This record gives sequence, C-alpha cells and structure tokens, in this order.
Amino acid sequence: MKMTRAKFSILAVALICVSVALIGLSGCETPADATDGYQWVGSANQAVSDDVQTFIRSEQIPQKDMLITEYYADSKTGRTAAVITTENHSLWWGRKDYILYYDKNNTRTKVKIIKYNHHSI
Repeated sequence: MKMTRAKFSILAVALICVSVALIGLSGCETPADATDGYQWVGSANQAVSDDVQTFIRSEQIPQKDMLITEYYADSKTGRTAAVITTENHSLWWGRKDYILYYDKNNTRTKVKIIKYNHHSI
C-alpha cells in the first residue's frame, strides 16, 4: 500500500501523541481542544462564577498559583465551560488547566484536568 503524504502526517502526529502520553507528559489535548464548539465570553453568570470559586476552594488552589480563569459558552446548547489555569511556582512541572463543564441549568457536569510539563509551555 502506498502511503500518501497526508496519511504519513496523520500517522506521525498520532505516534507523537502516543509517545508523549506513554512517557507521562502533557498528552495532546489542550484547553482549545477541550472547549471545541464553545466561544469565549469573558465572564459567566453568577451561578457558574460562584461554583468556580467553590471548586477553587475545594481543590485548595492557592491564589498565588492562579494565572487566569476564562469562560466559554456554547450558544446552541446553553452549556458553559470554565478554564482555570494555574501554575505551581515551586515545581517545574506545575502548570495545570482545570476545565469545568456546566449544563444549560448551570450545574457542573464534568471536570477535566490537563497537566503540562516544563517543555510543553
């Protein structure tokens, strides 16, 4: 079977992702991938904003480690996603994105954590 350039490129990306995942680094997902279909909105309603603060307290994320919190919305479904980016300055591998997903009733449905290593920033 002859391998086209497109097939080779897809195979190469897949192998890189698998390799990175196997050695325990950041993997291939990014906040942009995790919020695909959402649009940046800048802020959220009070219910989501309050729940994000509750999550931050429950995870005991120090204020000094907080880099940014961004909100995204899916206008078709009414869902919201909050992306909390943190960096633990005492650890070289300490950057994380917490992605909190909310349904149209502002109920948190899922939390995804994306960890980064020193070289993935």
